[in-house]
Amino acid sequence: MKLKEKSLEKSLKKKTKNELCLECMECCKIIKIPVGRFLDLDSRTFYSARGIDIVNTDNILWFVLPHTCEQLTPEGCRVYECRPKACRVYDGRTDPVVNCKWKELEEE
Repeated sequence: MKLKEKSLEKSLKKKTKNELCLECMECCKIIKIPVGRFLDLDSRTFYSARGIDIVNTDNILWFVLPHTCEQLTPEGCRVYECRPKACRVYDGRTDPVVNCKWKELEEE
């Protein structure tokens, strides 16, 4: 592949990340909290009955609560261009809970 083609491919990949982010927004729709490695059945039942999903990833349990960011609109993120640092540095490819569309991309 020629250098020019590689450069074009790389710039398209960055654009693709932004497009995928604005299309997905899964990380803007939940709050996830790591709770440890073990939760007995009674506790699981208690939390599940209250709308808290429990996800097990690599032997770490997570409480996953539905919560939509106040900046998220039907058109996307209201503050995307000036979003908080936590949102700018978030890399959904490494998130064990969120089904981020960035996972569809190859590692850079």
